[in-house]
Amino acid sequence: MTGHHHADDRAVSSTAGVAVLVALTVVLVGVIGAMVVGLTGSTAHTPRANFTFDQRGGAHVRYVAVTDVGGATLEYANVHLLVDGHPARERFDSASPPWSGTGSLSPGASTRVRGYVDAGRFTHLSSGNTVSVVWSSGDGQTTRALANYTVR
Repeated sequence: MTGHHHADDRAVSSTAGVAVLVALTVVLVGVIGAMVVGLTGSTAHTPRANFTFDQRGGAHVRYVAVTDVGGATLEYANVHLLVDGHPARERFDSASPPWSGTGSLSPGASTRVRGYVDAGRFTHLSSGNTVSVVWSSGDGQTTRALANYTVR
């Protein structure tokens, strides 16, 4: 008897078909979700590095010395000094930021921050300013403050 199906046979086929479609949908959603997270998420891990800050000049701040005292090896290109979010400067007439260079920043490396540039103008450090050592991943997707110091 070809061509004749019992009602029970069709119910099993429909149920199996629905189960296969649901499983396929779940797998596709998982794969697509993983791809989206992989494309947008940064795999860079924030390095652990230690810095000291030494303020000179008392009430009339002359500069804050920032020294790398160990931890992860950092590339000069990935380390930035900021004052209240603005590019830090060692001298008011300096166009290059402190710690500009090539290669790796090594323990003992030190620089001075005397002020910052805001809207093209140099401003001297003053009480309440925050000096930050900021690390950026090579791809620029991850930026983290490694150390902060509030000027007294």
